Amino acid sequence: GKSAVTITVNSSFGSFAHCWSSIGPNDWRDFLARLDRGYLLSKFFGAEAHVFCAESTVRNLMDWCEKEAQEQLNTEDFSDFKDECDSLSDTGIPFDSAESFYFYMRAVSERLSDQNALDSDLIGSFAAKKINPQANGFWTEIWPAFIDALQKEQRAEIEREDSHDGSARAAAHRNAA
Repeated sequence: GKSAVTITVNSSFGSFAHCWSSIGPNDWRDFLARLDRGYLLSKFFGAEAHVFCAESTVRNLMDWCEKEAQEQLNTEDFSDFKDECDSLSDTGIPFDSAESFYFYMRAVSERLSDQNALDSDLIGSFAAKKINPQANGFWTEIWPAFIDALQKEQRAEIEREDSHDGSARAAAHRNAA
């Protein structure tokens, strides 16, 4: 087998490439067929394999508000904070990135009394990610068809080799007779 393989993709889900310089002794098609989603997408999309998820972030914030906020905030601040959290469900989510969420929460925190201001680590802990829709689209729409084509090609090569070997054996048998 080959010891390296490079894949370059230009697709409706993006353009990306990766070179595996050491794939072991097996056929490169077998190597590619065995890659799992997380590993492959991390190679093709890097840090962009996962993106900010506003809905899950709000869910994390709401969970904290329901389970822990009352213990950490005084009564007035908790009431204001809970109202702010509840308004996210009513008015929609006013942020679309981890950065805009952070600045939104800093503004909310600044309205709390000093002893109850939310620290940066706590705010950061609410932020959630999901698989990049482009990466997921590539994995579900393109990758399976690509692997299927590679495996068909590999089977055809094996059949040709077997057929050639069989013809050579038959010729040797005829010559011996």
